[in-house]
Amino acid sequence: MAKAAEAGLEAPIASGIQFEGDVIRLLIELFGDAWFAGGKLHVKYPRPVYAGTSLRPCARVKSKRSTDSGTLVELEVWCETPEKEVVLIGTASCVEPCP
Repeated sequence: MAKAAEAGLEAPIASGIQFEGDVIRLLIELFGDAWFAGGKLHVKYPRPVYAGTSLRPCARVKSKRSTDSGTLVELEVWCETPEKEVVLIGTASCVEPCP
């Protein structure tokens, strides 16, 4: 905390990888093992997250299309604070295998 205060910050800043993990956990819940077989995630961090901040990972389907190996699902993904401030934005995609 002292170093953060010296830098003029209210608290230490969390690494983006820490809350990117929240999005990945959501994607694993949505796609299961298919996520490990070829899921893709591209993100940006538009603002810092202070240590101790609660975040909620979110996803919205952008598109679905059939491929030879299944249905390609493309998502918008983001993480937001309880105040709805977006701290991670990006896209994810994964092929859901044919049944």
